[in-house]
Amino acid sequence: MGSSTAGSRTSAETKTRGFQASVRSFLGFISGTRKSTNTLSSYRSDLESFRRFLETGLGQKTANLRSLTRGDLIQFDEFLKAQGHKTNSRRRRMMTIRKFFGYLHRRKYTELDVGKRLPTPHKVERLQGVADWEDLRRRVAALPEDNPLLLRNKVLLWTILETGAQVSEVATVEFRDLDRPMDFVGVRLTLRCARNAEETREIELSSELSEAYERLEALSGGRSHCFQGFNRHGPLPGAVSPRGVELICEAYRGRLGVLDLTPRALRVARVAFWLRTGESEKQVQQWLGLKSDYAFRVYRVKVDQI
Repeated sequence: MGSSTAGSRTSAETKTRGFQASVRSFLGFISGTRKSTNTLSSYRSDLESFRRFLETGLGQKTANLRSLTRGDLIQFDEFLKAQGHKTNSRRRRMMTIRKFFGYLHRRKYTELDVGKRLPTPHKVERLQGVADWEDLRRRVAALPEDNPLLLRNKVLLWTILETGAQVSEVATVEFRDLDRPMDFVGVRLTLRCARNAEETREIELSSELSEAYERLEALSGGRSHCFQGFNRHGPLPGAVSPRGVELICEAYRGRLGVLDLTPRALRVARVAFWLRTGESEKQVQQWLGLKSDYAFRVYRVKVDQI
């Protein structure tokens, strides 16, 4: 009985919660997902921009979230544009609003998720430089592998560099994804889309990387995933997280001589090499698992950038 009363009270409080209380609840939820301090700060800043929009753009003296429509949220982008925000900045803020209203809907504060599939500006990618793929490959192949952690890092970096895999794809690679067909000399790796596991692409691996995978599997203890998660206390039972992949790249910047080393930098280096050596854009697009020319536009780099 007491539990039911408490549940009703919580629901009522949720439905009457004001803007600032909703923001605090949302940020508390985001904090609980272990997002970084910088990420939390960005969410807070985005929502403060949204509050100013409600008060000045829509003329709401007190931000009333329950009365907002999808059209109101779309106007937020125009408000940001008038404020002089760049495309990527506007995109980030609109995506924050989309997540914010999704959270409110799940908490039953709003009857409709007005932010669902809210249109956002297309991301503008900027390439500040492209690393030399062949030089990077030599450096990665020469990395030490004296223990399971070093070997994991080496094979993971090498995989991104050879296949152009995205962070979400490489984090979920399993040993069963390595295939040695009877009619094929080398090894093919199947990469899976994080959003749809049935959406896959295959790409050939070099013999050197294939052998590195064999050494990694020999130390795996029979686990399914290739890249084991680690923390300061040692190995974890599950696979490395996407954030863990990013941190590995950061940790190897000095050793590989690339100050802005990121998974994207490795991917771009691979694409630039493919294009420079005469591969067609259509073929490269297929290897990357990209479905449209629009998605491929950022990789149209000039050979002389290498």
